[in-house]
Amino acid sequence: MKHMMVVAAMVSVFGVGGALAGDETDGKVFVKMSTSVGDYLLELDRTKAPISVKNFLAYVNDGFYTDTIFHRVVPNFVVQGGGFSPNWQKKSTKTPIQNEAANGLKNDYGTIAMARTGEPHSATSQFYINMKNNDNLNYPGRDEWGYCVFGKVVAGIDAVERIHHMPVRRGQPGGAVVVTAAEQVAADQVESVKSGIKMSNLEAGKAEAARKEKEAARMAKEQAEAGHKIAADFETAKAFIASKGADVSKGVKTDSGLWYVDVVMGEGELPSLSDKILTHYTGWFPDGKKFDSSVDRGTPFPVNLRGGVIAAWLETLKTMKQGGKRFIIAPPAIAYGAQGRPPSIPRNSTLIFEIDAVEIQR
Repeated sequence: MKHMMVVAAMVSVFGVGGALAGDETDGKVFVKMSTSVGDYLLELDRTKAPISVKNFLAYVNDGFYTDTIFHRVVPNFVVQGGGFSPNWQKKSTKTPIQNEAANGLKNDYGTIAMARTGEPHSATSQFYINMKNNDNLNYPGRDEWGYCVFGKVVAGIDAVERIHHMPVRRGQPGGAVVVTAAEQVAADQVESVKSGIKMSNLEAGKAEAARKEKEAARMAKEQAEAGHKIAADFETAKAFIASKGADVSKGVKTDSGLWYVDVVMGEGELPSLSDKILTHYTGWFPDGKKFDSSVDRGTPFPVNLRGGVIAAWLETLKTMKQGGKRFIIAPPAIAYGAQGRPPSIPRNSTLIFEIDAVEIQR
């Protein structure tokens, strides 16, 4: 599938006609776009971009944009839509159109332009709205063509900003803002529509603020619960290590949250970044359930201090000498974090390891 680049024009070369009576004033045509996060009104410039406007209106009047998504959101650049359904299926389009980027209209904040591929005359249904002044997209651009602007947002830019700040979860249902309707607006209805958009977006903004507040509260609750669990798991882990015969009163806790207690100190010099450390280890959850063991496999596990293992391992091995053995407790932040490592390591898991630095190969 050829990726649609953020900008330029697509459709076949249409004539200048096509607006309904009363829909146009001085070459300006108006389209209301309704989305799942609010509405906005477009003023399209038929005089300077007749082909692009004709093309866009053809898609609008065919109902093409209803149930499409803003599939691409690039912060401080553009929001792009008009090509995919909510289930991320690419829609069939009309013939590509001629690029009209040399019309004098600029890719300034709040303007709408045709998206295209690297081929200058490849724009079809996809469009983007500039979220800043993107001078690099203007004619002639880097390819002697640039990207064609054909209108601007004249009401509801707050809704567009909400789209701009909504993360896109590619390929996931509900992972993008949906266009729920697109319709032409008669020129004599523009002011009324603007007022309606202002009121509806005010309510949409309140709803979005309430959603964010609820989400923040949920996350705060989850973080608090995770913190309590980590603290409880730490104490349970220490009790488990004590049951293995280690003197936990000699344990050391570092700034990262790593806790360790040496069973055997080891001899020789500490390892350097270029050394390979052959280790044997066993890992448990705080409740004593074993989840992994090189000892059981009978094969030492090689480690390089440049990476490749969790942060807790890297930190502890830097201070272990050959022949040394220690127990460590690794909280989630320096183990596998909030995401865990499915299916063996659940989310927010505190882990216990017994690590034996069998040999340091220099």
